[in-house]
Amino acid sequence: MDALQFIKERRRMCVFYKGNCQECPARNCVCFNIDEMAIDDRIVSIIEKWAAEHPRKTRQSKILEQYPDARCDDNGWLVVCPALFVGNEHCPMDCLACHKQFWSQEVE
Repeated sequence: MDALQFIKERRRMCVFYKGNCQECPARNCVCFNIDEMAIDDRIVSIIEKWAAEHPRKTRQSKILEQYPDARCDDNGWLVVCPALFVGNEHCPMDCLACHKQFWSQEVE
């Protein structure tokens, strides 16, 4: 996990627990100050583990929850044109880039 990913996942974990630090797996770590986080070796592994157990929900993952046998291309993206959902505007990028951008969008 790179530094930016760590910061994003740490923030996502805090939002998940809504400030209820007693429920958080990092409750015994100092995680609100970047300088103090650098001293505590445990925080990175805790956040990596939590992120693996709580994957981000994407448009694609939500569709696949309901339709697990939906067909995906060789790159793993659903074989459904995003224009069906967002209109027929011409996409300025190629299909693979368009599918990746659309289907990887995070949702609640």
